Amino acid sequence: HFEVMVKYVRRELRELDDGDREAALTAMHILYTVRADSPEASAFGDKYRGIDYFVRKHLAAAADRTCDHWHDGAGIYTQHMAFSIEFEQSLQAVDPTVALPYWDFAADLEEWGLALGLASPVFDPDMLGEAWPENEDGVQTKGRWSDVRLDANVTDGNVYGLLRSPWNAITAPQFVRKRLFDGRSYAGGVPKCEAHFKAVMTESLSELNLMLNGVGHGPIHVMFGGQWGLSDVKSLDVFGASASSLSLLIVMSKDLWRQGYIRCPSSCPGAGDASCACECPSSLTGDATAYEILRDRAHVMDFMSVFSNVESTRVLANGTLEYHVKGVSDEDQGAAWDRFYKTVCSVGQVGEMSSSASPLDPLFWLVHPTLDRLVHWRRLNAKQNPLNETWGYEGATDLATRGIVCDWNGVGDDEMPQCVAGDCEGHGEFDELHVTNILGSGDTYTNRGMYDFLAPANADLPYQYAHFRWDKCKDAGFDFDAITEPGSAEHFASLS
Repeated sequence: HFEVMVKYVRRELRELDDGDREAALTAMHILYTVRADSPEASAFGDKYRGIDYFVRKHLAAAADRTCDHWHDGAGIYTQHMAFSIEFEQSLQAVDPTVALPYWDFAADLEEWGLALGLASPVFDPDMLGEAWPENEDGVQTKGRWSDVRLDANVTDGNVYGLLRSPWNAITAPQFVRKRLFDGRSYAGGVPKCEAHFKAVMTESLSELNLMLNGVGHGPIHVMFGGQWGLSDVKSLDVFGASASSLSLLIVMSKDLWRQGYIRCPSSCPGAGDASCACECPSSLTGDATAYEILRDRAHVMDFMSVFSNVESTRVLANGTLEYHVKGVSDEDQGAAWDRFYKTVCSVGQVGEMSSSASPLDPLFWLVHPTLDRLVHWRRLNAKQNPLNETWGYEGATDLATRGIVCDWNGVGDDEMPQCVAGDCEGHGEFDELHVTNILGSGDTYTNRGMYDFLAPANADLPYQYAHFRWDKCKDAGFDFDAITEPGSAEHFASLS
């Protein structure tokens, strides 16, 4: 006899037939426009969640001042895939015939490069919305997503009471997409086929986690977020600023905010008022110079390597690098760093995809299953090419991934938190996940338990992917079937 296994099938958005694609996008739109506490939602059952639920959950994890519980660590894959399953099951509460689609952005980047937002059909206003709306606010004004509005008058949002990251002072009541960094188009690295091929060819889970978090998809968030409104962006020119280096400023700002250097108001009189902006109060840092804060206290100088005019001149006795701005006299170095620090402290504004409120953008939900599909293919070929599944996050060098945890308990407005090296809860192998009851049996998961649950051969996993073909990548010289050949991952690692 035969056992029949029934699963949902996830497909690339454009590989769905018209009816299935419309059903999936319609269900998504309902999640974005119908609150769970509304009378209309009562017909959807107890697994229905509105988008405000998902945004709040992501904000609680990623915008916690203690540390980032979902990103820049070993929990990146399991946390986001569990989150995707929860979102998918909410879609299925609306329409039980749909599965969560994915967007093969690597293939689009291979074909169109940085112009994919203007060329890819996924950015039709009635599919995922315009990539970069031409209006000043960067909001959708036509098509499926033009009627989506953020929760307003909230106490857990930004300075204007909108459900956004607390440091993101945008007044628009809709999700925002921009590609410019204070007038410069993003021109940094992008996750094309090569990045995903390298992920598939990795030999360890820890290396795979690092790739998925960074080069595997991180630039997608940046490309559709943008940043603007910095206090003195011209001050960065002397550092050799480019659009790609400017795109890392928000990461530096978040680290400074988490460690207490940046303070943002909880309310303000109105848009444009000076009191609405974030800043770094000098009263918190005493006589320390901006340079000393950036290098010795906040430890964010790792990011400066992306600025072409910044060089490390020597290694101090304690192993700390000394940084120097080329073309600036010794007596003017301090003033240059002061202006840099003030600009980073102003934070400015970023579109949702570059913020801790990224689930506000429908694009968010089709990005992460793309990564999951890569992991499925890697795990399906673990017999031919063993995968070291020891828990970890390999090769990290930036502040967040070194394990800085800040204690904000009892910290007053004029005090600084204690920040120490430590493990951020949410990334440990046996840390409890936020998603439960996937199978309807009260089931709970740790990171390791979720990783086991996500195994493509697990009969209880409620979905699978339609295929493991990357035709455009193969045409570009990256044949993902190479992982099926015994020893190919080890051979690739030796070449790398």
